Amino acid sequence: MDLPRLTIHDSRLTATAALVLSVCSLLLVFVGLFAWDVPFARFVHSLYPPVVSAPTPWLILFSDLGDRLGKGESLVLLSLVLLVVGYGFKHQQWKDAGRQSLIGHGLVAVVATILKHTIGRPRPKFIDTSHFQFSPAG
Repeated sequence: MDLPRLTIHDSRLTATAALVLSVCSLLLVFVGLFAWDVPFARFVHSLYPPVVSAPTPWLILFSDLGDRLGKGESLVLLSLVLLVVGYGFKHQQWKDAGRQSLIGHGLVAVVATILKHTIGRPRPKFIDTSHFQFSPAG
């Protein structure tokens, strides 16, 4: 006894339905994340003491860790580790993940550099080189 074969008919209705359902699911995800994001942002802001004092030390450590992990060098290093582990243990998925993430980081770096030079917006100066004085005495 053979099992019945299920076939998928290619039609514009199927493609349109898939697109509409994908857009609806993305909208629902964004609405759900927004409903979660506002209370979370209020909580994070409540962790900071008043402006006159310094933030809590563990929050500074956590923020610095996120800054270091999000830099390009750290992400490329993570991609290389994935690639080496994939070749070392002969796992095709790890090799693919390392290769694809390296390609992704390279493409993003190229696009960001092109956009930066195309737009040409001057960067804000982080150090004020003028010698502003509060008193006439110098």
